[in-house]
Amino acid sequence: MHASDNQPYVAVGDPEEECPECAWPFVSSSGKVGKVMIPPSGDIGADVMVKLLAGGLAGAVTNPNGDGFYSNARGGHIYEATSKCPDVFASDQIPVDPKTGAAFNAVGDKGTEFLLPAIWNPKTSSCWTPL
Repeated sequence: MHASDNQPYVAVGDPEEECPECAWPFVSSSGKVGKVMIPPSGDIGADVMVKLLAGGLAGAVTNPNGDGFYSNARGGHIYEATSKCPDVFASDQIPVDPKTGAAFNAVGDKGTEFLLPAIWNPKTSSCWTPL
């Protein structure tokens, strides 16, 4: 999530073209360590947008510019609920759908699978994921 004129926003577009680093773990990216995974819907762009939107919504709800969760680190960088857990999708192994081979950590309506970013839990001082 970013803020412009104190208004939060999430930028979305074609991650493979515009932000390959944002498309990880579905696209290999320099500097990222770990296995490239199959996206739950089979559409890299759609699943990256879900991942980014989920992170942006978590940031907006916890509101690091107001009275929500944030953590200052050295250098004055503000970490939001999801940026405090970069590239974390599970506490151990990321579940994989046996039929499709796609990675997921949340199951929605009608069994729709999603891979969502972990959220920092200040009470346990650890990253939390739905599964």
